[in-house]
Amino acid sequence: MFSPLLLLTYSSLFLPAICTPLHKSNGLAIKTTSGDVHGFINQTAPQVLQFLGIPYAEPPVGDLRFAAPQTKAKGSSINATAFPPSCLQGSSPTANVYTDVVPQFLIEGGQSEDCLYLSIWTPANPTKKTLPVLIFIPGGGYAGGGEDIPYHNPDLWVQKTQSHIVVLLNYRLNVFGFPNAKAITENRNPGLLDQRKA
Repeated sequence: MFSPLLLLTYSSLFLPAICTPLHKSNGLAIKTTSGDVHGFINQTAPQVLQFLGIPYAEPPVGDLRFAAPQTKAKGSSINATAFPPSCLQGSSPTANVYTDVVPQFLIEGGQSEDCLYLSIWTPANPTKKTLPVLIFIPGGGYAGGGEDIPYHNPDLWVQKTQSHIVVLLNYRLNVFGFPNAKAITENRNPGLLDQRKA
C-alpha cells in the first residue's frame, strides 16, 4: 500500500510530463497518454484550469456491471467541460434536512451506471514548479456522493492559493460498488477497486 504523501508527491512530479498544453483558444486542451482532453476556464475562477468528467475506466455496464474496473481505451478527444453523472444512489422523495437546509451537500446532476469519471482543478499560475495533488474521494457511507456536489467544488480554493491540484472522482456505490453477493466470487468490492483505478 502506498503512503498518501508519497502518492501525492509522485503524482505532482509526473503530471506535467503527461499533460502538455495544446492551445488556449476558445477553451483549453491538453495532450495526455489517454488522448486529448478539452477543459475550460470559468470566469468565476479565471486562474483555474478545469477538466470535468474525464473517464478513467470503461463504463461498468452489462457484463462489466460487477467486474473490476477495466482500463479505458485510448480515445482521440475527451470533452471535459461538464460534470459527469454521479453513480447510482438512493434518494429520498420526501423532504429532509439535506433538501431543506443544506442542499449544497446533494448531487446536482443526473445518475448513471456509466459514472467512472474524475475531474481536475489546477492553477493557471502555479506558485511552484511541482505541486501537491489532493485526491478527494466523496463520502456518503458508500451509498451516496459524487463530483457535482456544490460543497465539494474546489475552484475558488485553487483560485486563491495557486499552490495545489485537486482531483475528485466518482466510484460505484451501494449494491453496484459493494454487492457482497454469494454469486460474485471475485471483486466483491468494485467500488474500492474503482478508487484504486482512478
